[in-house]
Amino acid sequence: MASTTCCSGIVGNSDLVGIGTRVNLYVTILLSAIVLPPPEGEEGPTTDLLDDLFANSIFYGLAVLITAVVQTIQKQLDLYHALFVTQVLICLVLLHLYGAKRYITRRDEERVSKFKMNITLAFQVLQVIILIPWALYVWIKDSRFGSQPECNHFVKYVFFFVTVRATVGWLRILAFVGLAACAVGLVFVLVMALKLQKLIEDIFRRESQASAENPSGPLGFVSDALDGVSRRLRSASDGLAGVPLVGPVLGLYATAAAASGTVVKAFSKLFPDPNMGVKQKLKHLKAKWEKRIKRVGRVFWVSSILAAIYSVVTMELIVHRNHPIIRKDTSENEWAFGQIASVILILPIVIDVLAVWFKRDEPSDTASGSSSTRPSEKQG
Repeated sequence: MASTTCCSGIVGNSDLVGIGTRVNLYVTILLSAIVLPPPEGEEGPTTDLLDDLFANSIFYGLAVLITAVVQTIQKQLDLYHALFVTQVLICLVLLHLYGAKRYITRRDEERVSKFKMNITLAFQVLQVIILIPWALYVWIKDSRFGSQPECNHFVKYVFFFVTVRATVGWLRILAFVGLAACAVGLVFVLVMALKLQKLIEDIFRRESQASAENPSGPLGFVSDALDGVSRRLRSASDGLAGVPLVGPVLGLYATAAAASGTVVKAFSKLFPDPNMGVKQKLKHLKAKWEKRIKRVGRVFWVSSILAAIYSVVTMELIVHRNHPIIRKDTSENEWAFGQIASVILILPIVIDVLAVWFKRDEPSDTASGSSSTRPSEKQG
């Protein structure tokens, strides 16, 4: 405990916790949550705005994360600033779940640039790949982390508006759980959803070619193949029952294959017409889940607003609670070039928000355009 008495104050870090950086992050977080998305499957005045907010939050968050990682490697980052960055990025990752969901559902539209979407999602995956090990390293080191470990016991964290010491053990466990949840949720949305959609499309194409010859109905060839694999694995498992591990493992795979075949058969019942084409099947599946998707979307929207407000208030409280231990000869509220640039960079998005707000009562261009062309079409 003697080392804790030697803390002469934490050096300010305006690159990560400067007032301009915080303004950019807070505005991005709040707008990403508050701006109401258009109905599922439709385009609206906020579609492009939400895409810009999603991209800005990814790239700006990645810049903050890379800065924190570089400063960690250079032994210039302390625990207080590391916890602030972790809090910011976890909030952004949770908001990205909804943004990624919108990206994935819209990626097959002709007007949407697939290249831009894929690059943006790739950078988000990169952000998570960097964030998880770095944040785990911060919380594992905990009281021994950073350039000023003698000050770590004075660092404060805010949990549901209650100030606690950042080095308490239960907070570390809670951080591990939160990071794991963020990683699992985001990986599922970004990776599994994309792969599953491609897999379903491939299955539909193969099934469309085989449906005329296969009496088992839609996706019957898949379930039959899985049943065949299950039988072969079960036979091999019985033959190698005396071999340690091999027999039980093959039996486990056989059970998994049989269960997968059952799932495919149940899935095929979603499509009563075996002669449906690929596009018709996808449309039929989307119609069945449309109401559920809308409900999930509403829950995401309301939850994201509450989470965004809580996160912004919590982050500012963390800054306020730790202000007394910041060295007086360093300041995080000076308007240097980096802070001014951070605020200026968010202005175009704020202008877009105001433009959408002022246009909310105006008729859409598509509606006026279609009504104006009808008389000419009749005259022709």
